[in-house]
Amino acid sequence: MDISKQLVDQYIAGNLKGQALLDFKKRLESDTQLKEMVAERRKVLSGQSSSITSTAKKGGIAKWLIAIGIVGLIATVLFFTLKPAQKAKKSLKEDILTEYYEAYYPVFSKEENSDAVVFTKLNGLMKAKKYEAAISILEEELAVKKASNLNLALGTCYLESGKYNKAVKQFKTAKENVLYQDKAYWYTALTYVKEGKWKKAQKELSPLIANAQSEFHQKAKDLSVALDNKGK
Repeated sequence: MDISKQLVDQYIAGNLKGQALLDFKKRLESDTQLKEMVAERRKVLSGQSSSITSTAKKGGIAKWLIAIGIVGLIATVLFFTLKPAQKAKKSLKEDILTEYYEAYYPVFSKEENSDAVVFTKLNGLMKAKKYEAAISILEEELAVKKASNLNLALGTCYLESGKYNKAVKQFKTAKENVLYQDKAYWYTALTYVKEGKWKKAQKELSPLIANAQSEFHQKAKDLSVALDNKGK
């Protein structure tokens, strides 16, 4: 690039100052060739600027597209990785519950209960899986008199209805009666299994495993091993 073009470029860029700028403007007024050169250089420099800007924009868009593609790929991998794990955990719960779960049906006790007819109706509702109706009867009975066998039955109804916190609360109350304590531990453990809370389930099984005289001793040992093996 010759000196004239350098001066023109400096003028267009606003880099000429003082006397140099005044001299250039004075010459520009009378020099047609210089005017044409300024106009031509403006076009050239403007084109270069546009090209640089366009390239930068394209580069930025490309980077965003790459980033979006990577995020999408990660999301896809996680989806197909976690989905089988979730299915496996769900299948595990279903397998365990199918093997170990059996609903508790209350047995009439002269010491705790006053109306044997209610038990006949209650057991009929529970076996028919009409848990909401059974819950109403149980809540009414327990409002009148404490009865651990009814706490167990109510806990079972809550468990079957998916109301796990309420189920655990009823089983906890039943634990206060030594006659129903083992059953309460067992059904609390099964509630936690249904929620997928393996560690809490194992904690509830511990007293049953430790008590060789418990009716749930062997079942608790087997279930504990199943949780250890399948939960890995």
